[in-house]
Amino acid sequence: MTDRPNDEPLRTPLCDLLGCEVPILLAGMGGVSRWELAAAVANAGGYGMLGMVREPTDLITREVTATQAATDRPIAVNLIPAATEPQLLEAQIACCLDLGVTAFCFFWDVMPDAVARVKNAGCLVLHQVGTEAAARLAEQAGADVIIAQGIEAGGHVHGRSPAFGLAERILAGTDLPVVVSGGIATGEGLAAALAIGASGVQCGTAFLATEESFAHSYHKSRIVEATGEDTVLTDVFVLNWPKGAAVRVIGNSVTEGLKGNYLGHDPDSLPRETIAHDDDQPRLRFQHGFALAHHNRRSRSDGALCRSGRGSAQRYRPCGRTSEGHGRAGPAYPEGHGAKQFQGDVMSDECKSFRCQSGFSSPPCYAAEVAPDYFDPLAVDPEQARDVARWRRAERTRLLDTRLALSVAERKEIGAALAGHLWQVLQDRFGGAQGKVFSAYWPIKGEPDLRPLMAELHEAGVAVALPLVETRAAPLTFRRWTPGTRMVRGDWNIPVPPPDAIVVTPDIALAPLVGWTADGYRLGYGGGYFDRTLAAINPKPFVIGIGINAAELATIYPQPHDILLDLILTENGLHSG
Repeated sequence: MTDRPNDEPLRTPLCDLLGCEVPILLAGMGGVSRWELAAAVANAGGYGMLGMVREPTDLITREVTATQAATDRPIAVNLIPAATEPQLLEAQIACCLDLGVTAFCFFWDVMPDAVARVKNAGCLVLHQVGTEAAARLAEQAGADVIIAQGIEAGGHVHGRSPAFGLAERILAGTDLPVVVSGGIATGEGLAAALAIGASGVQCGTAFLATEESFAHSYHKSRIVEATGEDTVLTDVFVLNWPKGAAVRVIGNSVTEGLKGNYLGHDPDSLPRETIAHDDDQPRLRFQHGFALAHHNRRSRSDGALCRSGRGSAQRYRPCGRTSEGHGRAGPAYPEGHGAKQFQGDVMSDECKSFRCQSGFSSPPCYAAEVAPDYFDPLAVDPEQARDVARWRRAERTRLLDTRLALSVAERKEIGAALAGHLWQVLQDRFGGAQGKVFSAYWPIKGEPDLRPLMAELHEAGVAVALPLVETRAAPLTFRRWTPGTRMVRGDWNIPVPPPDAIVVTPDIALAPLVGWTADGYRLGYGGGYFDRTLAAINPKPFVIGIGINAAELATIYPQPHDILLDLILTENGLHSG
């Protein structure tokens, strides 16, 4: 990435392609992303998108014309060819072209004829996909931008992969700009996307809860009050979509009645019960759609979408919010809290602090660990926490650069010395770890390589495990490893045991150190995975930090979430405990 001044906005080549100032895209949410929201996002510097799936041409004309009157910035129109009758789809595209629309966003199955139709008219095509195969098809059809939608996303979900893992795999096979979509509502999320090489992010649920959104006020309140744990992925709301189309919704009376049988519903067997009206059009209970501002009953909000990432719209509360959603204050949606403020929050110093003079330098394989902001604002002063976070990010970059500068021979020597010290600790304190579960980690980014010791411990009868990220921003999972284990690529491109490997609970766990202090604190990669994990395991395992001597720090400015390690080892031996 090219150098940029620290005070320049976070601009990527995608911005030049789309004609926006910041790489934040509004999701084309059908019914909700109307002209007010699309224009507000565009005027705030992002990229607006009108959600016009299956809408008649007279409504498209009104919405596009109103958007063009409200902003002179380019926007896209979102259509879903696979869920639209061919005659209506052709009429929609023709209407948009007549109105001067210059960009389209398509979703669900790739239909090359639709892509070719608008490409031949000189338009840009953004295509949202849920799989690597769909990304390849979209590129072959002529798409200009790929939007990688993860399973965390609200609304209809095309694939089953976490957003960042899918984006990384797509990036490995294309030169097109890739946008990450699903569970993103913070500057940290944007920074993490850019750190893995993506060109921007797409946000839906967070924008849904803004003043300009055309969602029903009750729908907005449900979104703001919900968390990721409140959501359900189901294909029961499928009456106006292809069979098997799954959608993420907030749990409600309908999903409760499914008793856990969320998938595999046949639309032909579902009743057609009217529960609301959109103008003169009936809305059915099992027909997916948003509760809109003019709906005459609020019960449609039972099917409200919500992303599954931590906090959902709580991370951005348009109403008297407190950081991270702790507590409530003030009325639900006062005037002045809208799309512009949300984008301003995302582009705040938390996000800009990821930049340095040489551009983004966060290690790509740890991008997921960069995203979560896990400070507890009730326990520390928020400004102090932000200052500590900025300092830690700078130190992380410096220490990683130092470690990567080591020669192969130096790394091998350090690894051998550490293995010897660790073997001795296990003998002296744990009887060689016989009968214990010992968790190590796969070395990446210049970390000391302890795999020979892992093999020795396995041969000696020790149960060896490896940690892996199975749910983003959640505790780690530990799966059994042997020298013969067939490793697979995890969501962050790190080799991990396969899904059928036995899940175990460690008695002794190694923690990789980017930096360390003599009093036993650890500077990790920024995601808090080990802290969350240690806090969740009862009894807590004996934790040994593994690092290099040159990474010692005087302090990490400990915060309430930081957990002391039991021991710290470097190539020079034992440093604490």
